[in-house]
Order: sequence, then structure tokens, then C-alpha cells
Amino acid sequence: AGATYPGLAMDSQGNLYVSWEVVPGLSSRPRGLAFTVSRDNGRSFAAPQPVPGSVDERGGANGSHQGLLGKKLAVHDDGKIAIVNSSFLPGVRSRVWLMRGALAGGAPAR
Repeated sequence: AGATYPGLAMDSQGNLYVSWEVVPGLSSRPRGLAFTVSRDNGRSFAAPQPVPGSVDERGGANGSHQGLLGKKLAVHDDGKIAIVNSSFLPGVRSRVWLMRGALAGGAPAR
């Protein structure tokens, strides 16, 4: 598996949030997103996690044809997270979704 098109955001506490497109194999289109956070200004990161619901179970690839370069990750100063994604299966369907939330246990303290 590979990773492409990273997204970066930072909250007011200096916590760095990173998302990226998951590529299941060589010459394949992205399918799903993954996510991690650094609570020490990027010196180390939590174990990467898949973003729940980001894989189109009906086979669509992420980002349609233009959406791969779009901004998908936003973080409020208080650590609340918003992630948007899209998928596209030519001639069949497309979808766009928005997920909002926070890290378990709330925003990391410094």
C-alpha cells in the first residue's frame, strides 16, 4: 500500500494533523483515507489509522478526477476535526461526504 495527496492542519496548541489517500497497490487509484496526529510539533506521530467510512464499498476510487488535490482536512483551534472526501465509479455513481469529530479524549493538552 502507498500514500498520496497528504493534507496538513494544525490546532492552536501546535498539534499537527495529517491525512492522506490510501493507494492499495501499484498503478491503482486511491481508496480510502488514513489519518494521524503529532502532539510534539511533528517529532513523532500516533499510529496511522484508517478514516472510518472513507472507502467506497461499491468500488469507487477517491477524488473523482479533480478532487484529489482539494483540501480535505480542517482542524479548529480547539482540536475539532473536519474531513471531506469523494469517490467516483465511472458510469455508476459518485459520492461526497463530510465527517466531523474530535480525537478520543478531546484535544490533546500541551
